[in-house]
Amino acid sequence: MYNSFCNYIAKHNLFNDTNRILIAVSGGVDSVVLLDLLKKYANNIAIAHCNFQLRDLDSEEDEKFVYSLSLKYKVPFHTIRFDTSKYCKESKVSIQMGARKLRYNWFEQVRQNNGFDYIAVAHHADDVNETFFLNLIRGTGIAGLRGIKNKSENIIRPLLFASKREIMEYAETNNLIFREDQSNASLKYKRNIVRHSIIPQIRTINENFDKNLQQTIDLLDLHEKFFNQYYNKLEKKLEKKENDIIIIDYEVLMQNEFKLLVAYKLFSKYGFTPPQIKDIINTDLNTGAEIKSQDYTLLMNRKKYLIKKNLNIRSFYQIRYYINIQTCKLEEPYRLTIKQISKEQITNFTLPKNIAMFDLDKLIFPIYFRKWDIGDYFFPFGLNAKKKISDYFKDIKLSKFEKENQWLLCSDEDIIWVTEHRTDDRFKVTPNTKNVLLIEIGI
Repeated sequence: MYNSFCNYIAKHNLFNDTNRILIAVSGGVDSVVLLDLLKKYANNIAIAHCNFQLRDLDSEEDEKFVYSLSLKYKVPFHTIRFDTSKYCKESKVSIQMGARKLRYNWFEQVRQNNGFDYIAVAHHADDVNETFFLNLIRGTGIAGLRGIKNKSENIIRPLLFASKREIMEYAETNNLIFREDQSNASLKYKRNIVRHSIIPQIRTINENFDKNLQQTIDLLDLHEKFFNQYYNKLEKKLEKKENDIIIIDYEVLMQNEFKLLVAYKLFSKYGFTPPQIKDIINTDLNTGAEIKSQDYTLLMNRKKYLIKKNLNIRSFYQIRYYINIQTCKLEEPYRLTIKQISKEQITNFTLPKNIAMFDLDKLIFPIYFRKWDIGDYFFPFGLNAKKKISDYFKDIKLSKFEKENQWLLCSDEDIIWVTEHRTDDRFKVTPNTKNVLLIEIGI
């Protein structure tokens, strides 16, 4: 098995001789075998162990055992204890999902803080088969059916070539001691039902099941790579970003012969579920409807889908950026250049939308940028009449997201510029103006 292990690492270029490897070790047979193999193969390794405090005394014994392995192999030992039950209750996730998130977040923290190149985990070929069925039962696309990747960013899985039987045989041959997790036999977990009930039944129908399934997964992997190449070329026409808004071209998507498949690929990366994606495709754009995922909101707006990351609206709308009379430059919310000039220095009163000028002596400093609020109004340049900001936004046909992104420049309580759109008539440069404030937003 060691030769197969070495060949697998080399064939898939999982890591090289100079890399430092952090090994996730639970104490079970899979991770103990991985540790033993990597100790023989790699030059610089360490152990990371999570105590989820879910199994009372067994959890404590697991931690002690893994620590003893670090002494046996003479490698550094990193460990942490989680209040997993509390975390999962507060986060409203299952124990398995919560433990997974805690585990991988901490592994990455240890990796970064200690200069490791990769985190090695002990998934094997049987895990690939089980994941295939679990995702099939939940409902998934090609990506979910093609199994577990042997390398994903900083995570490597050097045992994916090996079956559980081969791992057990290696442990027995090399007299490796390991811990048994009794929960692995419990049928209250879906994975264990697949492992102990479904897959064994299928093997009675076809003794070549494992080999055939792996061939199928390999083909699915090729199909996904082929589709990704197609999608990557389409993506440039389909998707663009303006400020923090992602804009999806409705017509490009709808005219595509594989529009539903493209839509799944496109919208799933923003956390939208298959039922939501069907709603997105089938809902009339003119409704102005919103659909929310955990982290993003999608707005249907005039032949476009607009996607924006969800914000803490209350705190975000309280942000202000100040400009003092001495200020020459500003980096947020825009990259600004600010100049004080005399009226005689003005050579052109027709300005592009990113430049505004004001009668300096009418301003009360500090002036500041803020977001709009209900009841806001200004006197649009060229009009001697008050207009609500909300009505002005409607006139210039801003989408909901564009309204949320819009900054207002204010002097005391007065709005002097709806940035990059229109200044306030009360603060314009007139024949009586002596000093001018010129503000330019960088492109």
